[in-house]
Amino acid sequence: MTSHNLMIVGRTISLLFLIGGLFSCGTVHSSDDTLGEDTQDVREETNIDTRQALVKDFLDSVGPETFDGDEIYSLGLTPSQKEITEKCNDNAFKLLDACYQGGDIFISPLGVEYVLGMLYDAADETTSKEIGDFLSDGKAGKEELDAYFRLLTRNIPLLDKRLTFSVANAAFVDNSFKINPAYKSGAVDTFNALAAEMDFSDPAFVKEVVNQWCKIHTNEMIPELLSEDTPLSLAILLNALYFKGPWGMAVDPDNNIDAPFTSSDGSKADVTYMKSPNNILKFFSTEDFRSVLIPFGERGQFNMTVLLPGPGRSIEDIVGLMQDGGWSSMNEAMSLEHVNVTIPKFETETSKGLKEVLSGIGLGEAMSPSATYPGMLLGAERISVSDIHQKTRIKVSENGIEAAAATYSTLGTANPGDNEEPTYVDFTADHSFVYVISTEEEKIVLFSGVFEGKK
Repeated sequence: MTSHNLMIVGRTISLLFLIGGLFSCGTVHSSDDTLGEDTQDVREETNIDTRQALVKDFLDSVGPETFDGDEIYSLGLTPSQKEITEKCNDNAFKLLDACYQGGDIFISPLGVEYVLGMLYDAADETTSKEIGDFLSDGKAGKEELDAYFRLLTRNIPLLDKRLTFSVANAAFVDNSFKINPAYKSGAVDTFNALAAEMDFSDPAFVKEVVNQWCKIHTNEMIPELLSEDTPLSLAILLNALYFKGPWGMAVDPDNNIDAPFTSSDGSKADVTYMKSPNNILKFFSTEDFRSVLIPFGERGQFNMTVLLPGPGRSIEDIVGLMQDGGWSSMNEAMSLEHVNVTIPKFETETSKGLKEVLSGIGLGEAMSPSATYPGMLLGAERISVSDIHQKTRIKVSENGIEAAAATYSTLGTANPGDNEEPTYVDFTADHSFVYVISTEEEKIVLFSGVFEGKK
């Protein structure tokens, strides 16, 4: 063990003793009747401040090494990694289809894939095969999938350093067990994950650590991932994604208008629309839907695609058309057009349990009590997925978008011509639409959602 690791272990043990000493006493009682509510309030505030300081100290002491690099122009995916991307993008639309229930929804398929990747590395043979089939149609083994996640973790943030895209992962386990050294090493190497043991007998502290970690890695967009009622057992796996980028087209707030927006059920409500005329953008149109790709920043390495259903077509129809290679086919068929863009200004937050959803789209075994993840903890062979949950938030404004997602899995004991005057296509998203935030290369789906305009 290196001196650095010894220092971390020592600090962690010291912190756990401090936490136990601070919170095993419970509420402070006094026999002095002169001590009133003000004194008790001061004590409670002191305990809260001390606890928050311990949370920060704990995160600082066990955090993974940060890495950086020069800006890149390509992710450098191999042919087999492009096949994984194709399968994951297909899963992304199946997930959106399963989550959509007629209202606004915003999810991060990539966040779910990261958590599944961390589960995959700990799973038994039968379960790992199912997760591997889900992520790659069974074409990639552990080494290939780990290499894929390692590449995404390190390279996506480098595609455009004038924008912000960050990936963070973590694995916290009950300190009554030990993390399997092989699993911890893989989590750090593949996912750059924070991997640490904690005292799960103090669930309030564990939740404060998780929430503070989440708050940091989503730039405070998701300050609370776990509530007081969230059950904890043996381990929790975490992913956080954050993106912020300006439009690659001009959007002037002075051009905003308020006008009706039509939801899927036919109801109408006024929304604020942002207008951006005279753009040359990738565009696609059929009888089923029209779509436009709006880039972020000057380099266009990230973008948002808006898919607007045609007459008589529903959100479900469009999401279905994007499955089974439809997303790739549409992107390949897009061509540059002169486009006047009009889209709503909006914010959406989603909190969604995903265990049953994932069970219904191909992970029935992996989500069941019979599936085990023996590679994670020493001395705990029979652990299974208790829950998978995701919280997301997106803000779409004249400045661009800001989006974040935090995902967790808890585990417990199992059971036209240059010389012509251009003709502009008007793309006005004035009724329910699908939107997807992706990379330009390979169109990796980072986030996806449906806007219904309901308040």
